[in-house]
Amino acid sequence: MESIYNSFKGLIPGIPGSVLFWLLTIGTIVFILTALRSKSQKSDPTTKGVSKAIKKLGTETVSYVMISDDVEGPIHIEHLCLTPSGIAVIDVKDYRGYLFGGANTDQWTQVIDNRSFRFENPLHRNKDRVRAIESLVDDIPIYGCVIFTSAGSFPKDKPEGVFMQDNIRDGLGVAGKRLDVPTVYLSEWLELKSQLSPSTEMTA
Repeated sequence: MESIYNSFKGLIPGIPGSVLFWLLTIGTIVFILTALRSKSQKSDPTTKGVSKAIKKLGTETVSYVMISDDVEGPIHIEHLCLTPSGIAVIDVKDYRGYLFGGANTDQWTQVIDNRSFRFENPLHRNKDRVRAIESLVDDIPIYGCVIFTSAGSFPKDKPEGVFMQDNIRDGLGVAGKRLDVPTVYLSEWLELKSQLSPSTEMTA
């Protein structure tokens, strides 16, 4: 160790080589641990990452289910989440780049490397799913939201009902709230689940 200390000797006047060695060693360890912790806390920018986050909110969730509808045919639903505010009907979208759209426009725009692409306004389908769930329950509010992964961003205002991956709790209306669900909501939730089947189109 003495030879190592000597290699640091004199690098900074007034600080012994042994002290400088341990200061640099401890500093390097702290830097690596901080970097690893920061990486572990970053959101997984995929639909699976969002789905995992939804299931960790402390509310009951069912995913990739469908409702049989004699008129519209099967209605496939990505996530249903029981919250203190009611039942959230959640769609998850994974578009990278800059995203632009309005609540009432039919097409939204995705911009990647100065190239633009059009995609369907996801709020329209989400509202259809909300109406389908509303037809099955009575005494519980139903609300919808579309959550985008962190692979993309909205440089302008996001339409109402759209949330980013890092603001899922806001999207579900549970930010800062206790997750106590009214008893009447629980009974409606159980009734709803009895009418759901596994989706034949959606998978985890």
